[in-house]
Amino acid sequence: MGCHNPNGAAGAAQTPAGNLDLTKAASQAVPQESVSYQDLLFQHNVTTAAGTVAVGPVLNAGAARGPLSMQFAACVTTGAGCMAPVAHAGFMTADELRLVSEWLDIGAQYFNNPFDPMVPVN
Repeated sequence: MGCHNPNGAAGAAQTPAGNLDLTKAASQAVPQESVSYQDLLFQHNVTTAAGTVAVGPVLNAGAARGPLSMQFAACVTTGAGCMAPVAHAGFMTADELRLVSEWLDIGAQYFNNPFDPMVPVN
């Protein structure tokens, strides 16, 4: 279990850190996609004691040099710009960050196999 998980270390329910759920559970918005994909790339609503709040996205699909993507890169490389008290510096290697950057630049597609019957037409 981790910080960006709806369940804490003891299995108790928790709000994922930064309202960013990075689990592989199926998304309610788009069931064939994971919650983490949806939370990283699309705005989603979170219910708080004060009401419903819009959160995200965290990354710019199609732009590794977009403002959100650059903030993410700074957070995981230097720790700058992180929205949480936990230092994220060093969480990703340079190779992992390059892979994410290239994936963002090609549109952050969810499916990698164009012959997969689950790939959406659009």
